[in-house]
Amino acid sequence: MSDSQLRRDEGNGNPSMDRGLSTTVNYVLALAITSILISGLLIAGSGYMESQRTIAVGNALDVQNEQLADSIGEIDRLAAAMDGSEGDAAIRVNLLDRVIDRSYDIAVTNESDPDDRRYTYRLEATSGDVERDTLVKTSTPIQETSVRGGSTVIRYEIENGDPVLVLENADRL
Repeated sequence: MSDSQLRRDEGNGNPSMDRGLSTTVNYVLALAITSILISGLLIAGSGYMESQRTIAVGNALDVQNEQLADSIGEIDRLAAAMDGSEGDAAIRVNLLDRVIDRSYDIAVTNESDPDDRRYTYRLEATSGDVERDTLVKTSTPIQETSVRGGSTVIRYEIENGDPVLVLENADRL
């Protein structure tokens, strides 16, 4: 056998067939690696987007919380000026029906004995993953209740001879 024949046999045949195989393998490997990288980016991106949405919902609830706190303080000052006299007063608070893409509830609970009049109201997204609590102290008792977020009315009224503040959805009136 000649030297040129030996060299061709050591290369396992036709050199052009080796190149075609490596091109196909490289193409398949490139597709597989690209698919893995893209799916990893999509998974990481969706988790990031969800955490950003949760932060945005919390910030929006903070804004609604401030508006509600201001209105509770305003109606409480009005009730103190009325000094338990007969008559009704009300303030409408135009809160958002939904924050970002979630509805929310407003719950008022008494955090102390009835004479101390410290109340916590909680704004909680219905998905349950975001909530904001605010402690308020009022001179007039607030009736414990839970209402759907949105346009809300805070009323001053006399109930069983005692003044009380009541939160209601504005659409009920």
